Amino acid sequence: MHERSGRDGGFERLYGDHKEAVRAYCLRRADESVADDVVSQTFEIAWRRRGEVRRPSRAWLIGIARKVLANRRRSDRRYLDLVTRLAEGPPLGPEEEGAPILAALSRLSAVDQETLLLAAWDGLSSPEAAHVLGCTPVAFRLRLLRARRRLADELGALEHRPTVTFDQDGTAVQVGETRP
Repeated sequence: MHERSGRDGGFERLYGDHKEAVRAYCLRRADESVADDVVSQTFEIAWRRRGEVRRPSRAWLIGIARKVLANRRRSDRRYLDLVTRLAEGPPLGPEEEGAPILAALSRLSAVDQETLLLAAWDGLSSPEAAHVLGCTPVAFRLRLLRARRRLADELGALEHRPTVTFDQDGTAVQVGETRP
């Protein structure tokens, strides 16, 4: 037990000694809110990996921060590119690959879009996506389930297919013949 508390005390010292240097590094590359998030993620990663490194240093922490910033930029860029494509004019024509799914996605609320994109586009697990959205993993899975259902409804509407729902005992019930 003393060994662990000694390592934890060492981590507190590492944090105290280098937090401002890591934050300054991040502030030179991102705005304040992003920098603060990256610093938090950096020390979270450092905490998890503290047993893997013999002598944690400022350089090690800045290396972690660099990778966190790069991952964040890539994720933000992909998300913004997709949002831009979805927002541009009318949905893609039916002859273009992926058009129905993008058209259906563009018809969903921003919350549903973000939920689906965190899971599918960013590849986050339920706990990770829940952390991003500030909810529990169970709440995220429920949001994802509902967003997927709404996406399926939108796809059905685009393809003029009947909408199918399920009653309480799980039996499929067709609602209406076709959607206009």
